Amino acid sequence: MEIGSEFESGEVAQVQWLIDSVPFPCIALDCQEVIKESNKRAKEFFGLFIKTKRISEVVDSFALQQSVFRGFIGKEQNSLELTYRGRALKVYTAPLIDQRVVTRVILFFLDMSYATATLADAVELKDQLESIITASADGIALLDKEKRIIYINAAFADLVGFPFQSILGRAVDDLYRNGILVYPSLVEETFLRKCVVEGQDEICNGKHIYVRLVPVFDRQRCLKKVVLFARATAFSAAQAQHPDEVPSGERKPLPQGRLISRSKKVLSILDTIKRIAPVSIPVLLQGETGVGKGLFAEHIHVLSQRPGRFVKINCNALPPELVESELFGYDKGAFTGAKREGKPGLFEMAEGGTIFLDEIGDLPLTSQGKLLNVLDDQYIRRLGGISDIRVNVRVIAATNRDLKLKSESGSFRLDLYHRLNVIPVYVPPLRDRKEDIPILISFYLNRLNTRYNRAKYFSPASLECCRTYNWPGNVRELINLVENMIIVNERECVETFDLPPQVWTHAQKRVLDKGKRPLKEMIANLEKDLLRQAMQECKSSREIASRLGISHTAVLKKMKRYMVLS
Repeated sequence: MEIGSEFESGEVAQVQWLIDSVPFPCIALDCQEVIKESNKRAKEFFGLFIKTKRISEVVDSFALQQSVFRGFIGKEQNSLELTYRGRALKVYTAPLIDQRVVTRVILFFLDMSYATATLADAVELKDQLESIITASADGIALLDKEKRIIYINAAFADLVGFPFQSILGRAVDDLYRNGILVYPSLVEETFLRKCVVEGQDEICNGKHIYVRLVPVFDRQRCLKKVVLFARATAFSAAQAQHPDEVPSGERKPLPQGRLISRSKKVLSILDTIKRIAPVSIPVLLQGETGVGKGLFAEHIHVLSQRPGRFVKINCNALPPELVESELFGYDKGAFTGAKREGKPGLFEMAEGGTIFLDEIGDLPLTSQGKLLNVLDDQYIRRLGGISDIRVNVRVIAATNRDLKLKSESGSFRLDLYHRLNVIPVYVPPLRDRKEDIPILISFYLNRLNTRYNRAKYFSPASLECCRTYNWPGNVRELINLVENMIIVNERECVETFDLPPQVWTHAQKRVLDKGKRPLKEMIANLEKDLLRQAMQECKSSREIASRLGISHTAVLKKMKRYMVLS
Protein backbone atom coordinates (compact mmCIF):
# COMPACT_ATOMS: atom_id res chain seq x y z
CA MET A 1 0.00 0.00 0.00
CA GLU A 2 1.40 3.38 -0.99
CA ILE A 3 1.59 6.29 1.44
CA GLY A 4 -1.57 8.35 1.25
CA SER A 5 -3.70 5.61 -0.34
CA GLU A 6 -7.04 4.74 1.19
CA PHE A 7 -7.37 1.92 3.70
CA GLU A 8 -9.59 -1.02 2.96
CA SER A 9 -12.56 -1.30 5.30
CA GLY A 10 -11.00 -4.17 7.25
CA GLU A 11 -7.77 -2.23 7.80
CA VAL A 12 -9.68 0.85 8.97
CA ALA A 13 -11.48 -1.32 11.50
CA GLN A 14 -8.16 -2.66 12.78
CA VAL A 15 -6.75 0.85 13.30
CA GLN A 16 -9.97 2.00 14.97
CA TRP A 17 -9.95 -1.04 17.25
CA LEU A 18 -6.34 -0.28 18.19
CA ILE A 19 -6.94 3.31 19.25
CA ASP A 20 -10.29 2.49 20.89
CA SER A 21 -8.45 0.07 23.20
CA VAL A 22 -6.20 2.89 24.50
CA PRO A 23 -7.48 4.34 27.82
CA PHE A 24 -6.44 7.93 27.02
CA PRO A 25 -6.89 10.34 24.08
CA CYS A 26 -5.53 8.83 20.88
CA ILE A 27 -5.76 9.91 17.24
CA ALA A 28 -4.39 8.57 13.93
CA LEU A 29 -3.01 10.87 11.22
CA ASP A 30 -2.45 10.21 7.53
CA CYS A 31 0.57 11.50 5.60
CA GLN A 32 -1.15 14.88 5.11
CA GLU A 33 -1.33 15.25 8.92
CA VAL A 34 -5.13 14.93 8.71
CA ILE A 35 -6.96 13.21 11.57
CA LYS A 36 -8.49 10.03 10.15
CA GLU A 37 -9.40 8.08 13.29
CA SER A 38 -9.88 9.03 16.94
CA ASN A 39 -11.16 7.35 20.06
CA LYS A 40 -13.92 8.48 22.41
CA ARG A 41 -11.53 10.05 24.93
CA ALA A 42 -9.90 12.14 22.18
CA LYS A 43 -13.30 13.51 21.17
CA GLU A 44 -14.09 14.33 24.80
CA PHE A 45 -10.73 16.04 25.20
CA PHE A 46 -10.41 17.94 21.90
CA GLY A 47 -14.03 18.14 20.72
CA LEU A 48 -16.46 15.99 18.78
CA PHE A 49 -15.64 17.34 15.30
CA ILE A 50 -11.89 16.82 15.06
CA LYS A 51 -12.03 14.22 12.29
CA THR A 52 -10.76 15.46 8.88
CA LYS A 53 -9.03 18.41 10.58
CA ARG A 54 -5.28 18.89 10.38
CA ILE A 55 -3.44 18.33 13.65
CA SER A 56 -2.17 21.95 13.59
CA GLU A 57 -5.81 23.14 13.75
CA VAL A 58 -6.39 21.15 16.92
CA VAL A 59 -3.03 21.46 18.69
CA ASP A 60 -0.91 24.40 17.60
CA SER A 61 2.57 23.07 18.34
CA PHE A 62 5.52 23.19 15.96
CA ALA A 63 7.36 20.52 17.99
CA LEU A 64 4.41 18.16 17.57
CA GLN A 65 4.34 18.74 13.81
CA GLN A 66 8.07 17.96 13.63
CA SER A 67 7.55 14.76 15.61
CA VAL A 68 4.76 13.66 13.23
CA PHE A 69 6.98 14.48 10.24
CA ARG A 70 9.80 12.30 11.64
CA GLY A 71 7.30 9.50 12.17
CA PHE A 72 6.36 9.45 8.49
CA ILE A 73 9.79 10.10 6.99
CA GLY A 74 12.16 8.48 9.47
CA LYS A 75 9.76 5.87 10.91
CA GLU A 76 10.75 7.14 14.36
CA GLN A 77 8.94 6.87 17.67
CA ASN A 78 9.14 10.10 19.66
CA SER A 79 7.84 11.71 22.83
CA LEU A 80 7.48 15.34 23.84
CA GLU A 81 5.83 17.50 26.46
CA LEU A 82 3.47 20.38 25.70
CA THR A 83 0.75 22.45 27.32
CA TYR A 84 -2.83 22.37 26.04
CA ARG A 85 -5.42 24.67 27.67
CA GLY A 86 -3.42 24.84 30.86
CA ARG A 87 -2.87 21.06 31.07
CA ALA A 88 0.56 19.46 30.97
CA LEU A 89 0.53 16.69 28.39
CA LYS A 90 3.01 13.97 27.51
CA VAL A 91 2.60 13.10 23.80
CA TYR A 92 3.90 9.93 22.22
CA THR A 93 4.05 9.52 18.43
CA ALA A 94 4.44 6.10 16.82
CA PRO A 95 4.35 5.14 13.11
CA LEU A 96 2.03 2.36 11.98
CA ILE A 97 3.98 0.39 9.37
CA ASP A 98 2.39 -1.94 6.84
CA GLN A 99 4.80 -3.75 4.46
CA ARG A 100 7.58 -1.28 5.32
CA VAL A 101 5.41 1.75 4.50
CA VAL A 102 4.14 4.16 7.15
CA THR A 103 0.37 4.32 6.68
CA ARG A 104 -0.52 6.20 9.87
CA VAL A 105 1.17 8.02 12.74
CA ILE A 106 -0.59 7.35 16.04
CA LEU A 107 -0.62 10.11 18.67
CA PHE A 108 -1.11 9.23 22.35
CA PHE A 109 -1.93 12.13 24.72
CA LEU A 110 -1.19 11.44 28.38
CA ASP A 111 -2.49 13.92 30.93
CA MET A 112 0.24 13.91 33.57
CA SER A 113 -2.25 14.66 36.34
CA TYR A 114 -3.88 11.32 35.67
CA ALA A 115 -0.65 9.37 35.24
CA THR A 116 -1.19 7.18 38.28
CA ALA A 117 -4.72 6.27 37.24
CA THR A 118 -3.53 5.64 33.69
CA LEU A 119 -0.93 3.15 34.89
CA ALA A 120 -3.65 1.11 36.53
CA ASP A 121 -5.66 1.33 33.30
CA ALA A 122 -2.63 0.13 31.34
CA VAL A 123 -2.35 -2.91 33.56
CA GLU A 124 -6.02 -3.56 32.98
CA LEU A 125 -5.50 -3.11 29.24
CA LYS A 126 -2.67 -5.65 29.36
CA ASP A 127 -5.00 -8.12 31.06
CA GLN A 128 -7.67 -7.41 28.47
CA LEU A 129 -5.25 -7.95 25.59
CA GLU A 130 -4.05 -11.22 27.14
CA SER A 131 -7.68 -12.31 27.46
CA ILE A 132 -8.31 -11.45 23.81
CA ILE A 133 -5.20 -13.33 22.66
CA THR A 134 -6.06 -16.33 24.81
CA ALA A 135 -9.62 -16.42 23.46
CA SER A 136 -8.52 -15.95 19.84
CA ALA A 137 -9.41 -18.75 17.43
CA ASP A 138 -6.15 -18.09 15.56
CA GLY A 139 -2.95 -19.57 16.90
CA ILE A 140 -0.54 -16.83 17.99
CA ALA A 141 3.15 -17.23 18.81
CA LEU A 142 5.94 -14.76 19.52
CA LEU A 143 9.58 -15.43 18.62
CA ASP A 144 12.56 -13.41 19.79
CA LYS A 145 15.52 -12.46 17.61
CA GLU A 146 17.24 -15.76 18.48
CA LYS A 147 14.29 -17.66 16.94
CA ARG A 148 13.17 -18.79 20.40
CA ILE A 149 9.43 -19.13 21.01
CA ILE A 150 8.69 -16.92 24.03
CA TYR A 151 4.88 -16.96 23.93
CA ILE A 152 2.10 -19.11 22.50
CA ASN A 153 -1.62 -19.14 23.11
CA ALA A 154 -3.76 -22.24 23.65
CA ALA A 155 -5.09 -22.14 20.08
CA PHE A 156 -1.57 -22.44 18.69
CA ALA A 157 -0.76 -25.49 20.83
CA ASP A 158 -4.05 -27.14 19.80
CA LEU A 159 -3.48 -26.35 16.14
CA VAL A 160 -0.01 -27.89 15.91
CA GLY A 161 -0.97 -30.82 18.14
CA PHE A 162 1.90 -30.55 20.62
CA PRO A 163 1.77 -29.60 24.34
CA PHE A 164 2.99 -26.24 25.67
CA GLN A 165 6.14 -27.70 27.22
CA SER A 166 7.25 -29.14 23.86
CA ILE A 167 7.18 -25.71 22.20
CA LEU A 168 7.41 -22.84 24.70
CA GLY A 169 10.95 -21.67 25.36
CA ARG A 170 12.38 -23.80 22.55
CA ALA A 171 14.43 -22.46 19.67
CA VAL A 172 13.13 -23.22 16.19
CA ASP A 173 16.28 -25.30 15.60
CA ASP A 174 15.25 -27.52 18.53
CA LEU A 175 11.84 -28.04 16.91
CA TYR A 176 13.59 -29.18 13.73
CA ARG A 177 15.89 -31.54 15.61
CA ASN A 178 13.08 -32.98 17.74
CA GLY A 179 10.94 -33.65 14.70
CA ILE A 180 8.16 -31.15 15.55
CA LEU A 181 8.63 -28.76 12.63
CA VAL A 182 9.71 -29.63 9.09
CA TYR A 183 12.62 -27.67 7.63
CA PRO A 184 12.59 -25.36 5.72
CA SER A 185 9.75 -23.39 7.33
CA LEU A 186 8.53 -19.89 6.62
CA VAL A 187 10.18 -18.82 9.88
CA GLU A 188 13.51 -19.09 8.06
CA GLU A 189 12.12 -17.00 5.20
CA THR A 190 11.00 -14.24 7.57
CA PHE A 191 14.30 -13.98 9.44
CA LEU A 192 16.23 -14.08 6.18
CA ARG A 193 14.23 -11.46 4.29
CA LYS A 194 12.96 -9.40 7.27
CA CYS A 195 9.50 -8.78 5.82
CA VAL A 196 5.96 -10.14 6.14
CA VAL A 197 5.71 -13.71 4.81
CA GLU A 198 2.51 -15.68 4.34
CA GLY A 199 1.99 -19.25 3.17
CA GLN A 200 1.74 -22.90 4.22
CA ASP A 201 4.00 -24.73 6.65
CA GLU A 202 4.23 -28.45 7.35
CA ILE A 203 4.38 -30.10 10.76
CA CYS A 204 5.90 -33.54 11.21
CA ASN A 205 2.52 -35.09 12.12
CA GLY A 206 1.45 -34.47 8.53
CA LYS A 207 -0.57 -31.31 9.19
CA HIS A 208 -0.37 -28.31 6.88
CA ILE A 209 -1.18 -24.98 8.52
CA TYR A 210 -1.49 -21.50 7.08
CA VAL A 211 0.83 -19.02 8.74
CA ARG A 212 1.46 -15.30 8.56
CA LEU A 213 4.70 -14.00 10.08
CA VAL A 214 5.12 -10.31 10.86
CA PRO A 215 8.57 -8.99 11.84
CA VAL A 216 8.88 -6.34 14.58
CA PHE A 217 11.82 -3.91 14.44
CA ASP A 218 13.47 -1.71 17.04
CA ARG A 219 14.36 1.96 16.52
CA GLN A 220 17.59 0.99 14.75
CA ARG A 221 15.56 -1.12 12.27
CA CYS A 222 17.06 -4.30 13.67
CA LEU A 223 14.80 -7.32 13.84
CA LYS A 224 13.55 -7.60 17.42
CA LYS A 225 10.72 -10.13 17.36
CA VAL A 226 8.48 -12.03 14.96
CA VAL A 227 4.75 -12.45 15.53
CA LEU A 228 3.34 -15.66 14.05
CA PHE A 229 -0.36 -16.09 13.28
CA ALA A 230 -1.52 -19.60 12.39
CA ARG A 231 -4.81 -21.14 11.35
CA ALA A 232 -6.09 -24.29 9.69
CA THR A 233 -7.70 -22.37 6.82
CA ALA A 234 -6.28 -19.79 4.42
CA PHE A 235 -5.99 -16.14 5.46
CA SER A 236 -7.49 -15.05 2.13
CA ALA A 237 -9.50 -16.50 -0.73
CA ALA A 238 -6.56 -16.04 -3.10
CA GLN A 239 -4.30 -18.02 -0.81
CA ALA A 240 -6.87 -20.80 -0.58
CA GLN A 241 -6.93 -21.08 -4.37
CA HIS A 242 -3.13 -20.85 -4.64
CA PRO A 243 -1.70 -22.03 -1.29
CA ASP A 244 1.90 -21.92 -2.53
CA GLU A 245 1.74 -18.22 -3.43
CA VAL A 246 2.93 -15.43 -1.18
CA PRO A 247 1.67 -11.82 -1.26
CA SER A 248 2.52 -9.72 -4.28
CA GLY A 249 5.99 -8.25 -4.25
CA GLU A 250 7.37 -11.08 -2.12
CA ARG A 251 9.51 -13.94 -3.35
CA LYS A 252 8.09 -17.45 -3.21
CA PRO A 253 10.05 -19.66 -0.79
CA LEU A 254 12.04 -22.55 -2.19
CA PRO A 255 9.93 -25.70 -2.58
CA GLN A 256 10.49 -28.16 0.23
CA GLY A 257 12.79 -31.00 -0.65
CA ARG A 258 14.86 -29.04 -3.17
CA LEU A 259 17.66 -26.98 -1.63
CA ILE A 260 17.99 -27.11 2.13
CA SER A 261 20.88 -25.12 3.54
CA ARG A 262 22.03 -22.50 5.98
CA SER A 263 25.64 -22.60 4.89
CA LYS A 264 27.06 -19.24 3.83
CA LYS A 265 28.83 -21.02 0.98
CA VAL A 266 25.60 -22.47 -0.38
CA LEU A 267 23.67 -19.23 0.14
CA SER A 268 26.36 -17.47 -1.88
CA ILE A 269 25.91 -20.06 -4.65
CA LEU A 270 22.15 -19.45 -4.59
CA ASP A 271 22.71 -15.73 -5.02
CA THR A 272 24.91 -16.46 -8.05
CA ILE A 273 22.31 -18.84 -9.47
CA LYS A 274 19.60 -16.22 -9.06
CA ARG A 275 21.62 -13.80 -11.19
CA ILE A 276 22.54 -16.23 -13.96
CA ALA A 277 19.27 -18.20 -14.19
CA PRO A 278 17.45 -15.83 -16.61
CA VAL A 279 20.41 -15.85 -19.04
CA SER A 280 20.59 -18.88 -21.36
CA ILE A 281 24.30 -19.60 -21.07
CA PRO A 282 25.93 -22.95 -20.20
CA VAL A 283 26.60 -23.70 -16.54
CA LEU A 284 29.16 -26.20 -15.25
CA LEU A 285 28.41 -27.68 -11.82
CA GLN A 286 31.41 -29.21 -10.10
CA GLY A 287 31.56 -31.15 -6.86
CA GLU A 288 31.95 -34.56 -5.28
CA THR A 289 29.46 -37.33 -5.88
CA GLY A 290 26.33 -37.11 -3.76
CA VAL A 291 26.43 -33.35 -3.03
CA GLY A 292 23.20 -32.68 -4.94
CA LYS A 293 24.37 -31.20 -8.24
CA GLY A 294 21.16 -32.39 -9.88
CA LEU A 295 19.06 -30.36 -7.43
CA PHE A 296 21.07 -27.23 -8.20
CA ALA A 297 20.58 -27.84 -11.93
CA GLU A 298 16.83 -28.23 -11.47
CA HIS A 299 16.76 -25.08 -9.33
CA ILE A 300 18.45 -23.11 -12.12
CA HIS A 301 15.79 -24.38 -14.53
CA VAL A 302 12.96 -23.37 -12.18
CA LEU A 303 14.36 -19.86 -11.68
CA SER A 304 14.94 -19.43 -15.42
CA GLN A 305 11.17 -19.81 -16.03
CA ARG A 306 11.84 -21.50 -19.34
CA PRO A 307 8.59 -23.01 -20.67
CA GLY A 308 10.12 -26.31 -21.79
CA ARG A 309 10.97 -29.46 -19.84
CA PHE A 310 13.91 -30.25 -17.60
CA VAL A 311 15.56 -33.30 -19.18
CA LYS A 312 18.30 -35.17 -17.34
CA ILE A 313 20.75 -37.75 -18.67
CA ASN A 314 23.71 -39.48 -17.03
CA CYS A 315 26.46 -39.68 -19.63
CA ASN A 316 28.11 -42.50 -17.68
CA ALA A 317 25.01 -44.70 -17.80
CA LEU A 318 24.89 -45.12 -21.59
CA PRO A 319 27.10 -47.28 -23.79
CA PRO A 320 29.34 -45.08 -26.00
CA GLU A 321 27.66 -46.30 -29.19
CA LEU A 322 24.21 -45.14 -27.99
CA VAL A 323 25.13 -41.68 -26.68
CA GLU A 324 24.63 -39.81 -29.97
CA SER A 325 21.33 -41.49 -30.77
CA GLU A 326 20.01 -40.64 -27.28
CA LEU A 327 21.18 -37.03 -27.33
CA PHE A 328 20.45 -36.10 -30.95
CA GLY A 329 17.97 -38.80 -32.09
CA TYR A 330 17.99 -40.73 -35.36
CA ASP A 331 16.05 -40.96 -38.62
CA LYS A 332 14.45 -44.13 -39.98
CA GLY A 333 16.91 -46.66 -41.26
CA ALA A 334 19.85 -45.03 -39.47
CA PHE A 335 21.09 -48.38 -38.17
CA THR A 336 19.98 -51.97 -37.72
CA GLY A 337 17.24 -52.20 -35.11
CA ALA A 338 16.23 -48.55 -35.39
CA LYS A 339 12.54 -47.69 -35.21
CA ARG A 340 10.87 -47.35 -38.57
CA GLU A 341 9.62 -43.84 -37.83
CA GLY A 342 12.85 -42.68 -36.22
CA LYS A 343 13.21 -41.19 -32.76
CA PRO A 344 13.71 -37.62 -31.43
CA GLY A 345 16.71 -37.09 -29.19
CA LEU A 346 16.83 -35.55 -25.73
CA PHE A 347 17.76 -32.15 -27.17
CA GLU A 348 14.52 -32.11 -29.14
CA MET A 349 12.55 -33.29 -26.12
CA ALA A 350 14.02 -30.42 -24.07
CA GLU A 351 13.02 -27.80 -26.66
CA GLY A 352 12.42 -24.49 -24.88
CA GLY A 353 13.73 -25.94 -21.63
CA THR A 354 16.93 -27.27 -20.06
CA ILE A 355 19.02 -30.38 -20.63
CA PHE A 356 21.17 -31.56 -17.73
CA LEU A 357 24.23 -33.59 -18.75
CA ASP A 358 25.37 -35.35 -15.59
CA GLU A 359 28.88 -36.88 -15.47
CA ILE A 360 29.85 -34.90 -18.57
CA GLY A 361 33.44 -36.03 -18.07
CA ASP A 362 32.45 -39.54 -19.21
CA LEU A 363 31.03 -38.36 -22.55
CA PRO A 364 32.86 -40.16 -25.40
CA LEU A 365 35.28 -38.06 -27.43
CA THR A 366 33.36 -38.89 -30.60
CA SER A 367 30.25 -37.17 -29.17
CA GLN A 368 32.04 -34.20 -27.64
CA GLY A 369 32.61 -32.51 -31.02
CA LYS A 370 28.94 -32.74 -31.92
CA LEU A 371 27.95 -31.31 -28.53
CA LEU A 372 30.35 -28.41 -29.10
CA ASN A 373 28.65 -27.65 -32.44
CA VAL A 374 25.25 -27.61 -30.73
CA LEU A 375 26.51 -25.15 -28.11
CA ASP A 376 27.98 -22.89 -30.79
CA ASP A 377 25.27 -23.01 -33.47
CA GLN A 378 22.11 -24.21 -31.65
CA TYR A 379 21.53 -26.78 -34.40
CA ILE A 380 21.44 -30.58 -34.19
CA ARG A 381 21.39 -33.28 -36.86
CA ARG A 382 19.83 -36.65 -36.17
CA LEU A 383 21.89 -39.78 -36.69
CA GLY A 384 21.40 -40.71 -40.32
CA GLY A 385 19.64 -37.41 -41.04
CA ILE A 386 20.41 -34.97 -43.87
CA SER A 387 18.96 -31.71 -42.48
CA ASP A 388 19.69 -29.60 -39.42
CA ILE A 389 17.11 -28.95 -36.73
CA ARG A 390 17.24 -25.71 -34.76
CA VAL A 391 16.89 -26.13 -30.99
CA ASN A 392 16.41 -23.66 -28.15
CA VAL A 393 17.86 -25.51 -25.17
CA ARG A 394 19.90 -24.42 -22.19
CA VAL A 395 22.76 -26.79 -21.33
CA ILE A 396 23.79 -27.48 -17.72
CA ALA A 397 26.63 -29.95 -17.22
CA ALA A 398 27.93 -31.56 -14.03
CA THR A 399 31.00 -33.53 -13.11
CA ASN A 400 32.88 -34.83 -10.09
CA ARG A 401 36.16 -34.86 -12.00
CA ASP A 402 38.72 -32.20 -12.93
CA LEU A 403 37.87 -31.52 -16.58
CA LYS A 404 40.92 -29.34 -17.02
CA LEU A 405 43.21 -32.24 -16.09
CA LYS A 406 41.23 -34.52 -18.40
CA SER A 407 41.62 -32.03 -21.24
CA GLU A 408 45.36 -31.85 -20.62
CA SER A 409 45.57 -35.64 -20.75
CA GLY A 410 43.59 -35.69 -24.01
CA SER A 411 40.49 -37.50 -22.73
CA PHE A 412 38.31 -34.37 -22.88
CA ARG A 413 38.23 -31.66 -25.52
CA LEU A 414 39.80 -28.42 -24.33
CA ASP A 415 37.54 -26.27 -26.53
CA LEU A 416 34.43 -28.00 -25.12
CA TYR A 417 35.75 -27.48 -21.58
CA HIS A 418 36.11 -23.73 -22.19
CA ARG A 419 32.66 -23.59 -23.84
CA LEU A 420 31.02 -25.27 -20.81
CA ASN A 421 33.05 -23.42 -18.21
CA VAL A 422 31.41 -20.02 -18.85
CA ILE A 423 29.75 -20.06 -15.41
CA PRO A 424 31.51 -22.56 -13.12
CA VAL A 425 29.68 -23.38 -9.87
CA TYR A 426 31.40 -25.46 -7.20
CA VAL A 427 29.05 -27.26 -4.80
CA PRO A 428 30.88 -27.82 -1.49
CA PRO A 429 30.86 -31.28 0.15
CA LEU A 430 28.83 -31.87 3.30
CA ARG A 431 31.92 -31.90 5.53
CA ASP A 432 32.53 -28.24 4.57
CA ARG A 433 29.03 -27.16 5.61
CA LYS A 434 28.51 -28.83 8.98
CA GLU A 435 25.68 -26.45 9.87
CA ASP A 436 23.50 -28.14 7.25
CA ILE A 437 23.78 -31.64 8.74
CA PRO A 438 21.16 -31.31 11.57
CA ILE A 439 18.55 -29.68 9.35
CA LEU A 440 19.11 -32.21 6.55
CA ILE A 441 18.66 -35.03 9.05
CA SER A 442 15.50 -33.36 10.36
CA PHE A 443 14.07 -32.90 6.88
CA TYR A 444 14.66 -36.45 5.67
CA LEU A 445 13.70 -37.88 9.05
CA ASN A 446 10.26 -36.28 8.78
CA ARG A 447 9.85 -37.28 5.14
CA LEU A 448 10.83 -40.92 5.73
CA ASN A 449 8.87 -41.17 8.99
CA THR A 450 5.78 -40.22 6.97
CA ARG A 451 6.62 -42.73 4.23
CA TYR A 452 7.12 -45.65 6.61
CA ASN A 453 4.56 -44.56 9.24
CA ARG A 454 7.19 -44.31 12.01
CA ALA A 455 8.01 -41.72 14.70
CA LYS A 456 11.77 -42.05 15.05
CA TYR A 457 14.00 -39.20 16.23
CA PHE A 458 17.70 -38.61 16.93
CA SER A 459 19.04 -37.89 20.41
CA PRO A 460 21.19 -34.74 20.83
CA ALA A 461 24.28 -36.93 21.30
CA SER A 462 23.66 -38.88 18.09
CA LEU A 463 23.03 -35.64 16.17
CA GLU A 464 26.33 -34.26 17.41
CA CYS A 465 28.01 -37.50 16.40
CA CYS A 466 26.57 -37.15 12.89
CA ARG A 467 27.63 -33.52 12.75
CA THR A 468 31.28 -34.39 13.41
CA TYR A 469 31.34 -37.20 10.83
CA ASN A 470 33.03 -36.42 7.49
CA TRP A 471 30.32 -37.93 5.22
CA PRO A 472 32.45 -39.13 2.27
CA GLY A 473 29.21 -40.02 0.45
CA ASN A 474 27.77 -36.56 1.19
CA VAL A 475 23.98 -36.05 1.20
CA ARG A 476 23.32 -39.41 -0.47
CA GLU A 477 25.08 -41.21 2.40
CA LEU A 478 23.17 -39.13 4.96
CA ILE A 479 19.80 -40.05 3.41
CA ASN A 480 20.75 -43.73 3.42
CA LEU A 481 21.75 -43.54 7.09
CA VAL A 482 18.47 -41.88 8.12
CA GLU A 483 16.45 -44.45 6.18
CA ASN A 484 18.43 -47.28 7.75
CA MET A 485 17.82 -45.93 11.27
CA ILE A 486 14.07 -45.63 10.63
CA ILE A 487 13.70 -49.14 9.25
CA VAL A 488 16.22 -51.16 11.26
CA ASN A 489 16.34 -49.44 14.67
CA GLU A 490 13.84 -50.95 17.11
CA ARG A 491 13.71 -47.97 19.47
CA GLU A 492 12.07 -44.66 18.65
CA CYS A 493 15.10 -42.68 19.81
CA VAL A 494 18.25 -43.14 17.76
CA GLU A 495 21.22 -43.10 20.16
CA THR A 496 24.93 -42.87 19.42
CA PHE A 497 25.42 -46.62 19.73
CA ASP A 498 22.68 -47.21 17.12
CA LEU A 499 24.64 -45.41 14.42
CA PRO A 500 26.84 -47.32 11.95
CA PRO A 501 30.33 -48.11 13.33
CA GLN A 502 32.12 -45.76 10.94
CA VAL A 503 30.07 -42.83 12.28
CA TRP A 504 30.41 -43.24 16.04
CA THR A 505 34.00 -44.55 15.91
CA HIS A 506 34.94 -41.46 13.91
CA ALA A 507 33.35 -39.27 16.59
CA GLN A 508 35.19 -41.08 19.39
CA LYS A 509 38.49 -40.88 17.53
CA ARG A 510 37.95 -37.17 16.93
CA VAL A 511 37.37 -36.56 20.64
CA LEU A 512 40.50 -38.52 21.59
CA ASP A 513 42.59 -36.81 18.90
CA LYS A 514 41.62 -33.38 20.12
CA GLY A 515 42.59 -34.19 23.68
CA LYS A 516 41.04 -30.94 24.89
CA ARG A 517 38.35 -32.48 27.07
CA PRO A 518 39.35 -33.85 30.46
CA LEU A 519 39.41 -37.61 30.99
CA LYS A 520 36.75 -37.34 33.70
CA GLU A 521 34.29 -35.73 31.28
CA MET A 522 34.91 -38.33 28.56
CA ILE A 523 34.37 -41.16 31.07
CA ALA A 524 31.14 -39.51 32.23
CA ASN A 525 29.87 -39.32 28.62
CA LEU A 526 30.71 -42.99 28.09
CA GLU A 527 28.88 -43.97 31.29
CA LYS A 528 25.87 -41.93 30.19
CA ASP A 529 25.73 -43.70 26.81
CA LEU A 530 26.06 -47.12 28.45
CA LEU A 531 23.27 -46.30 30.90
CA ARG A 532 20.96 -45.17 28.09
CA GLN A 533 21.64 -48.31 26.12
CA ALA A 534 20.99 -50.51 29.16
CA MET A 535 17.75 -48.64 29.93
CA GLN A 536 16.52 -49.38 26.42
CA GLU A 537 17.31 -53.09 26.71
CA CYS A 538 16.44 -53.77 30.38
CA LYS A 539 13.10 -53.63 32.16
CA SER A 540 14.26 -52.56 35.64
CA SER A 541 17.11 -50.79 37.38
CA ARG A 542 18.14 -54.06 39.07
CA GLU A 543 18.45 -55.71 35.66
CA ILE A 544 20.57 -52.73 34.55
CA ALA A 545 22.84 -53.23 37.56
CA SER A 546 23.23 -56.90 36.72
CA ARG A 547 23.99 -56.08 33.06
CA LEU A 548 26.65 -53.47 33.93
CA GLY A 549 28.14 -55.46 36.81
CA ILE A 550 27.67 -52.76 39.45
CA SER A 551 25.43 -52.42 42.51
CA HIS A 552 21.81 -51.35 42.34
CA THR A 553 22.58 -48.27 44.46
CA ALA A 554 25.38 -47.25 42.09
CA VAL A 555 22.99 -47.48 39.13
CA LEU A 556 20.44 -45.22 40.84
CA LYS A 557 23.12 -42.67 41.76
CA LYS A 558 24.48 -42.56 38.21
CA MET A 559 21.00 -42.27 36.70
CA LYS A 560 20.30 -39.33 38.98
CA ARG A 561 23.71 -37.72 38.33
CA TYR A 562 23.36 -37.95 34.54
CA MET A 563 19.62 -37.13 34.59
CA VAL A 564 18.66 -40.21 32.60
CA LEU A 565 15.80 -41.25 34.85
CA SER A 566 12.87 -42.58 32.86
